[in-house]
Amino acid sequence: MQPINRPVTNPHLSSNLDNQKNDPVGNGITVSTLNSDTINLGRRIEENRPLLDDLKNGRHFQNVLTIMRKIAVPKELLLKFLIGKVHFEELLVGSNSNWPLALVRSIYRHGLTVQPIVYYHEGDPMSYEEYFLDRTLADRLSAIFRHGFWESREKTYAKLKILIEAITNENSSGKLDLSNLDLDLSKLSLNCADFSNADCRGTKFGNERAYGARINLAGADCRGADFGAVRLDPINLTGANLLGAKAKDPIISGMIKEQELFERYKLLPQTMEQHGFNFPRELINNIGLDLRAIQ
Repeated sequence: MQPINRPVTNPHLSSNLDNQKNDPVGNGITVSTLNSDTINLGRRIEENRPLLDDLKNGRHFQNVLTIMRKIAVPKELLLKFLIGKVHFEELLVGSNSNWPLALVRSIYRHGLTVQPIVYYHEGDPMSYEEYFLDRTLADRLSAIFRHGFWESREKTYAKLKILIEAITNENSSGKLDLSNLDLDLSKLSLNCADFSNADCRGTKFGNERAYGARINLAGADCRGADFGAVRLDPINLTGANLLGAKAKDPIISGMIKEQELFERYKLLPQTMEQHGFNFPRELINNIGLDLRAIQ
């Protein structure tokens, strides 16, 4: 997709840029004066609006941004990744797990450039791979941002804030969208993965046992998910929606049946009223309390 060259026509953009003056942009830094570089950034964003809108609507790219927020990647480092200066592994410095890399490699492989690296250990060649943002995309984002060689730190922060806002989905809830993905836990290193509140509708978690893969799915929407042979032991499903899900593990399977039974119970008063049944309300309430207790 080629940039569309046209003048700035968005009246909100110029007003937003005016509001940047003296506004905080992070770490107590403020933009004291409106500068031409910030104005030019706004113009370049407008010229490349189709590209940036594609990024806003691309769920895998938004997942990458969400993962970076979850592992608290500093914005300066995030910028370097977006403009192709650092590889994804460098974002994991200080992280206690490699699950972000495994997940990104799985869901966003087409949006990454793999750079094979060979080094020698005691004379023997050893190889590994580094994952950069796709070179074409990184070059275009770098051209939009256009970092000045003598640019002040406050100017960089102001431009960075504007760029991040331009590529982040305004409707993003901060939840990973893993719906209908094939996440085979027996093959992916997702130990200690934080999928809390994620959209996991229809997600496949693998048909083989995944030993030791501790995953937080608390509050996740797992309707219609297939847990395969994954065991409950390392999985946190507190508050997860399991309606219509499938599992071979008897404990997870029991949790699914309990939720479905509770859903049927909630329809019981309405059904009885429609058919004119006079079932003791106290007994119905007691059934509900028992069902809530086992959820």
